[in-house]
Amino acid sequence: MSWRSPGSLQAAGLISWGTNPVNRAFASVRSFTSREIAHTMTPEFQIDIPATFMALYVPPGKIKPSLGQRELAARYELCEDLAHLLTEKAANMQFTLGITEELVLAQCETGLLAEPAVVTPGEARWVVCRLAELLQWPMDQLLQAPAPGLTSSTN
Repeated sequence: MSWRSPGSLQAAGLISWGTNPVNRAFASVRSFTSREIAHTMTPEFQIDIPATFMALYVPPGKIKPSLGQRELAARYELCEDLAHLLTEKAANMQFTLGITEELVLAQCETGLLAEPAVVTPGEARWVVCRLAELLQWPMDQLLQAPAPGLTSSTN
């Protein structure tokens, strides 16, 4: 037996597994299988959905979103991906066309709502606001203007 093995250290009286409270605590901790960890750590429960996006699906006077957790996470991921994908396109539009940031954002929002629309009008507005945030562009005028295609009864 090597002098570095736990058995030799215990035999030499240098450690005692039974009396050390830390070792007893670790011995009592249940080990999880990789299947159990994979089951409890599903991707939709690791996503931090911002309150601004969640608000799109919480009806007035309610606290619970109208979509389930998985569908809400999928919609959020789609919108977040769209915002990131549009950053380069929006920056190029402003540079090549020589137009203002507000006009670029308005055109992006109109494009997101073109048929066949992949996102709702509320999501399109959220994507454009997120795009402005990513590009560090002002969005004051965007937030004050009514969203195209957005009525009081739809999101």
